[in-house]
Amino acid sequence: MILPHGPSCRVVFWLGSLCITVSMVAANTLLLAKAYLAHQRNRWLLAAGALLIVIPSPVNIWAICFCSHLVLTPDIGCLMVFPDYYPWLKFGLDAPLNIIFSVAFLLVVHRQYRKCGTDLWAQLGRDGLAVMLLVVASNLTSCTQTVDYYRKQRTP
Repeated sequence: MILPHGPSCRVVFWLGSLCITVSMVAANTLLLAKAYLAHQRNRWLLAAGALLIVIPSPVNIWAICFCSHLVLTPDIGCLMVFPDYYPWLKFGLDAPLNIIFSVAFLLVVHRQYRKCGTDLWAQLGRDGLAVMLLVVASNLTSCTQTVDYYRKQRTP
């Protein structure tokens, strides 16, 4: 129990995981709506984006609820221990969506640059490409370091 007469650690973590997943779905849905409108209501983009938003949600909840376990420690309290593959799973579920949204917005920037021809659109395109690559590199680095940390923790 986290608080006297309150919910257990497991219930708190499950509800927290559900809320985080709903939050990610809401944010990604908003980005998909903006990309859909920016691409003149392209149905292929809508279908691919919706699929990539819907598929990770149950997989993420399943991995957290059924493949993770809780440890109660005296100095930290409730601690959720994820399976070794979870960081790679999370990366594999998040990276395609990040790449699709980034490419979709970069295509709009490129189209505007070709249409207007100003240096501002060119700079925005270069900056957007750099940000897209940094996001993917950051996700990959976080995933790799998390896996490496857990691997070191489990070796005697």
